[in-house]
Amino acid sequence: MISLDDALGASRLANSFTRIRTVVLSPVSRPDWFRLLGSEWSVCDSVWSARGVIRSMLLEASREELDLMMEPEERAALALLPERFTVYRGCYAVNRAGLSWSTDRSIAERFPRLMRYNRPGEQSILRTGTVARDRVVLKLDRDEKEIIAARVYNICEEPLL
Repeated sequence: MISLDDALGASRLANSFTRIRTVVLSPVSRPDWFRLLGSEWSVCDSVWSARGVIRSMLLEASREELDLMMEPEERAALALLPERFTVYRGCYAVNRAGLSWSTDRSIAERFPRLMRYNRPGEQSILRTGTVARDRVVLKLDRDEKEIIAARVYNICEEPLL
């Protein structure tokens, strides 16, 4: 087992596309694993590659463990949201099962148009669903109003034009 500081140091040596693997495989304590994931989440570009492991960990996590992924202001903002609320995900068919959503429809709509996510020739879609506040994580550091959710309910899809 290594310390959280050592895990953060190792993570910072990885690039944004390989960092998620470094984070997920870090031999840290369970609480530190959630702290590390929350700390590094916003600087990882290929969460998809570790989605299964992360989804499993999120599904079995306690509320206290999910809270370790957030800064105090994120926990406070999450507490102000309704018990169930709407989230949006702009994506393509290939990445529709992602863990990242937004509380802001316009933010979600712009994601498929970003250079790093754009898939020319494929139809972009907007997924809309609901989440339970007690089972999600809120990240505010990139102005995306990002919700990390292992379970999203009542999902519907529409093409983005």
